[in-house]
Amino acid sequence: MKSLYTILIMLFIASQAAMAQVCTDPAFAKQLKYIRQLSNRKELNAGLHLTDSLLRQAKHQSDTTCLNYYSLLSLKGLILIRKDNTGEALILFSDLVSRLKSTTYKDLEAQAYLSLALIHELMHRPEACAQNLKIARSITDRYQLKETLTRLYVRTASYYLQFRSDPDSCMYYSQLALKYSPYTTVLNDVGDTYGLLGMCTPSSIDRGPYLEKAIQTFNKSEDWIASAFLSFGIYQEMLNQNRKPEAEVYLDSIKIKYLDRIRENSLEKSIGLAIYYEKKKDLSLQNKDYKKALQYEELYSQHRRDYADAKNQTYLSKLQDEFLFEKEQRKSKSLEEQGKVYRNILLLSLLFIAALSVLLYINNRNKQKIKRQKDIIEKSMVEVQNLSLRNELLLTEAHHRINNSLQNVIAILQIQKEKVDFIETKELLNDLSNRIKCISLIHEQIHKNQQSENINLAQFITTILELLNQLSVSWDLTQSKINIDNSIFINNETAMPLGIITNELVTNTLKHANLPDDALLIISLQISKGENGIYLFDYADNGDQKSEPRSGSSLGFMLIHSMVKQLNSQWAYSMQNGFHASFEFKIKNTSVV
Repeated sequence: MKSLYTILIMLFIASQAAMAQVCTDPAFAKQLKYIRQLSNRKELNAGLHLTDSLLRQAKHQSDTTCLNYYSLLSLKGLILIRKDNTGEALILFSDLVSRLKSTTYKDLEAQAYLSLALIHELMHRPEACAQNLKIARSITDRYQLKETLTRLYVRTASYYLQFRSDPDSCMYYSQLALKYSPYTTVLNDVGDTYGLLGMCTPSSIDRGPYLEKAIQTFNKSEDWIASAFLSFGIYQEMLNQNRKPEAEVYLDSIKIKYLDRIRENSLEKSIGLAIYYEKKKDLSLQNKDYKKALQYEELYSQHRRDYADAKNQTYLSKLQDEFLFEKEQRKSKSLEEQGKVYRNILLLSLLFIAALSVLLYINNRNKQKIKRQKDIIEKSMVEVQNLSLRNELLLTEAHHRINNSLQNVIAILQIQKEKVDFIETKELLNDLSNRIKCISLIHEQIHKNQQSENINLAQFITTILELLNQLSVSWDLTQSKINIDNSIFINNETAMPLGIITNELVTNTLKHANLPDDALLIISLQISKGENGIYLFDYADNGDQKSEPRSGSSLGFMLIHSMVKQLNSQWAYSMQNGFHASFEFKIKNTSVV
């Protein structure tokens, strides 16, 4: 409800405004200040009525392009925001920024974009909020508007707190806002700065002084509702610090100093009173004064209903305003796009004729170029085929030469073995000959699979075992238990070390089995798939060997250790109840030349 005192002052100011034009009225600054005071005191209806009266006066006198008129529009938009008429405020500020673009009032233009950012923040539209902040920052930096910086950084800090949950960025921009606060004349922006600093500060000890400064600043601007809401935060800090008696007194002072001073009913006053009576109810419950708690519960419910009723009344209006705004935006975009279409049709018609001529010329040139390129490609393909055939012939020749060289080495070792008398030397030469035969076989298997990327591991290992069985004089390996997953395929880089390891393990068993002549030597070899690309190699025999021949310093063990290391693995062996060795490996990466 409007007080009689407010109505009389409003009529007096309006009558004074009627005597002079808005743009030339020397007392206009006082009128703007008074409207701002009405807004801060939450006498929003009175402030809006006075603002509309001055705007009508200006329109009547065709006085709608001056700084005072635009300032009035901006004030009206801020009042609409405080009345929670965000849809209507959105339309007003959208129209205002389009009108200010062609003026020199860049500070007002930047402020209008910041108001749009606030509206989109209230509507929970982070992308639109960030876009308007970006435009306001661009105008502020371009025209060096120091008086706008405080509000710019306040809105930026609020954006990071609201949509990013980033208290560090909120603190950073709030401190920047405080740095530039001497350049602003709007106390509410300074109050918002201190309030954000309090909300972004993690320490309750540091939070209190910021909130106190914010309240002092809002008291100077007579923004009672802001002071009340911040005071509720200080009250809660008192409770957290176990200062209950002091907190009760402070809570009552909030209603007397701030809420009771607001003359008009509003959404913010209703919610402020609801918060107050809810906290009074909680205190009464703590004091076990259930009668007062019931009274405060009724008052709390009443103000919550008042707030809900007022909120519902503005909700439909807000939806309508947003719908109209979106409709106007679509209509404006449609007209703009239609004009672009007409201009583009004419331009495209001219470009089409020119482009068609150019394309015909280019097409003729491309045909000739394609014919030349085709001839070059055909010639290159013939050369590539010839080169590929030559490489295959060279690779085959290299394989035969390597194989022949290995066979020559084996023959030399056999001849040399016949010439020596020492049995140990003969055995050594024979072991070397067998190792080279195995390497030759591995090389031959790899060469046979050179047309394929991978080798079947089961077939590869079986071939090696067949060779070793042929070379064995004392033992028959036909009873060996070979269990290799037939679906395992390996590349050449993995096949070589696996083949040598298998050869050395089987050779070691054949040499050191130490079983009776009538016993049956059984070798068990299992290679299976594990998890995550890991394969399990497990070898065992039923020999009865002593530990001395299995010394880790032997050549066979050194070769096994070296090959396992090439597979980026480690092996383990034991000689209890026969010989047993195992390790894990992965397929090695293929070398690229």
